[in-house]
Amino acid sequence: AIQSIITTNESNENDNNNYSNDSNNNNDNNLENLNDPPRYKPSNDTLQDMSLSVHETIYVINSSGKEVEARAVLDTGNSGVTLISNSFSKSIGIHPSQKSVFNRILGVTTVVGVVHGASVSVPQINLQYRIKTKKMNVIAGVIESRSSWDVLVCKSDIKSFQDD
Repeated sequence: AIQSIITTNESNENDNNNYSNDSNNNNDNNLENLNDPPRYKPSNDTLQDMSLSVHETIYVINSSGKEVEARAVLDTGNSGVTLISNSFSKSIGIHPSQKSVFNRILGVTTVVGVVHGASVSVPQINLQYRIKTKKMNVIAGVIESRSSWDVLVCKSDIKSFQDD
């Protein structure tokens, strides 16, 4: 019975290119090491790096339902809501002042800055974006910003990305 299995494995050698044996054992006797069996390794084109960095390129859904590239900063110190810059939201047609299904005001939130006592009330909208291969649907505040980011992703949204 064992000889039959070994013969089958040898005849399917070309079909098993995605399997490897990590040990450097010598198969002189055509016996598999049962402590270190061949393992499936997916091809490189199916692997996607899902690690995150502080600066990421994301793709925000605009008022036409199309993805638009955006500069995002992932801010683990932001325990509030994700923010989208006023100018970027206007440029893609999802600013609350523009008439669109995508930018209905959902409420108002107070954003507290790092300077003691600095706060501002901002409108909240539904924001849909893709980061790597994951689609996110979040509530975001629209804020005036002179920074280089288009979207400032908050801590809870980063955690949501990592949890899936």
